[in-house]
Amino acid sequence: PTSRAPEAQPGEDEGGVEGETDRIAHADAHADAHGAEGPGADGGGGPAVDVAGDAEAPVATPVERLRAAVEAFDGKRWREAEEGFRVSLGVWPEIDGVVRYWAMEAAFREGRLDDALPDAEAVAGRDGPHLRDATLRLGDIAFAQERWDEAAARYESLGDGLPRGTDDAVVRFRIARCREEAGAEEAARRTYEELVRKEPDSPAAAEAEARLRALDPEFSIPPAWRLERARILVRRRDWGEAIGELDLIPAGTRNPTP
Repeated sequence: PTSRAPEAQPGEDEGGVEGETDRIAHADAHADAHGAEGPGADGGGGPAVDVAGDAEAPVATPVERLRAAVEAFDGKRWREAEEGFRVSLGVWPEIDGVVRYWAMEAAFREGRLDDALPDAEAVAGRDGPHLRDATLRLGDIAFAQERWDEAAARYESLGDGLPRGTDDAVVRFRIARCREEAGAEEAARRTYEELVRKEPDSPAAAEAEARLRALDPEFSIPPAWRLERARILVRRRDWGEAIGELDLIPAGTRNPTP
């Protein structure tokens, strides 16, 4: 089994730590109230001093370390971000689940699935703001490692409650791929066909088409599907792609009916 991370899903925030700004912005106020400990912690978020050395040198406070972790994540410096979040665990117990989630997410995005897995399990195992996000990641990790039954179960447990920004078509494709591996080829084929016809602007459509070709080397998208795809793209104001679909309908084809 491979340990390569799947591509980030379209619609996911690939840069910033979306939705965590408010929690982290109040960390200064929490530091003193909750007895935050760390090198030189003074409860005010200002620079601390290492009095053990001959020269005074600034030492990062817990708040500064957390801010640095967020900035590293925004800059896609995944290892640095993960380490910054991990050293913040236990400082503010009330946000430990959030901090652990972002440490996991940084490891996941760098492709270190085995490192991400325990934290994803921990976050998904208790109620919190990232329970569903962590469950999705457990599905993604199982899918990348070809643990098909577990991946399908994780995805299906989310039902219609996918985390915000998740490409529903990608999840449907992955469930179908798991089912194909489990021997339910016809059920998988129906999902692939639906994705090719109705999700022309999702990466899942191209992946589904590839699976249809794997199942039937002579497969090609019928003209009626091309027309249906073009109609969908026009409704989504994607004229360039819509015209491209129409251009692929063989000359002489008249009134293809989806």
